[in-house]
Amino acid sequence: MKEDLHTALREFHSWAFSFAPTAIVATAVQLDLFSHLKDPTSVESLAQKLSLSTKGTHRLLEALDSLGILEKKGEKFLLDPSVAHLFDPSSLFYIGSFLLHAWKLQERWRDLPQVVASGTPVPREKDPQFPITLAKGLFPVHWFQAAELGKNLKLNPGTVLDVAGGSGVWSAGILHHHPHLKGTVLDLPQVVEEAAKPILDKIGLLERYSFLPGDMFRMEWGHGYTAIILGHICHALGEEEIFTLLEKAKTALAPGGNLIIIDFIRDSKDPFPAIFSINMLIATPQGDVYALEDYEKWLAAKKFRVKGSIPLTGPWKSAAILATPT
Repeated sequence: MKEDLHTALREFHSWAFSFAPTAIVATAVQLDLFSHLKDPTSVESLAQKLSLSTKGTHRLLEALDSLGILEKKGEKFLLDPSVAHLFDPSSLFYIGSFLLHAWKLQERWRDLPQVVASGTPVPREKDPQFPITLAKGLFPVHWFQAAELGKNLKLNPGTVLDVAGGSGVWSAGILHHHPHLKGTVLDLPQVVEEAAKPILDKIGLLERYSFLPGDMFRMEWGHGYTAIILGHICHALGEEEIFTLLEKAKTALAPGGNLIIIDFIRDSKDPFPAIFSINMLIATPQGDVYALEDYEKWLAAKKFRVKGSIPLTGPWKSAAILATPT
């Protein structure tokens, strides 16, 4: 009993400061530290260059070193070569944007008692940069799952529509393995210009893409797509909104085309979907993490036949549900 209690206490204690690594890295991102740490740099030099206190800069660099992000050489610091591509702002796989997004989410999580009481998010002023920051930040998070999915798919020649596609990561992972395919990204104009086009250019796929700038609910999607992707969209929506997207997808798919829904799936053995469901409660009016049975029911109601699902490995498990119109 005592040993079990001791083990449980140790785990619960670890939760108390679980926010800290994200806050430390996000602070470094906000202060633009990583841009100045490609070469060995002293605390004093960095503090002077960025108009920071020597004391605060030293503590922050020591913390980043302890997290394995920096390497210390004598009295100087630089990005650890083994993870430098993740923290170099010029890198395609820079995760600073995502961690900054995660840190900002913590402000919303402080609303949780009020949200649980009311059942609705606390109104906040919209950040016009949020969709761009999120799209850029999610590229390195989703790329390897997207490439894994692309490797396991067989699709007819044609065009893949990436709805609310952000950087285009999910379709890009598919096009990476299928040179006979083209892609179209549908998203807000600023996301297309500032996230999708630059990132697709960096990975050498831009010439195979076209773009539909606009609102996915208000605009026509076009017709004749060999596949349509709803990649991590449904968890932000309610049932009626999901029905609308399914109807639009059915109209836009070519005969025999595939609808690919990628999302977290509620699972009693995995705590993350339940945690992320709370995130949707805080941030969206209707969003949630849904069970596979929910998607199967909705797809059947809109005359889709579910062909199967592909589990996607990663820190947060997702699945790709494949369906075709009946």
